[in-house]
Amino acid sequence: MQDLPEKTHPDSEQISLAGYPVIADWCKALGCSEVELAEAVGVVGYSASRVREYLKKGRRAGRSPPER
Repeated sequence: MQDLPEKTHPDSEQISLAGYPVIADWCKALGCSEVELAEAVGVVGYSASRVREYLKKGRRAGRSPPER
């Protein structure tokens, strides 16, 4: 993975949507599409733990995971 600032790295507490490489890293780490990531951030904010939980709840509710 690229050397990303700590605040944009998928292991950090906050999700950054600063540009494509960062967004792609978050999508890969969370197993979601760019659209799903943007939706989750729009609903629950930039907290990585909240976004993870939101995505998990969506999948339990019947949304299928993105095709890769």
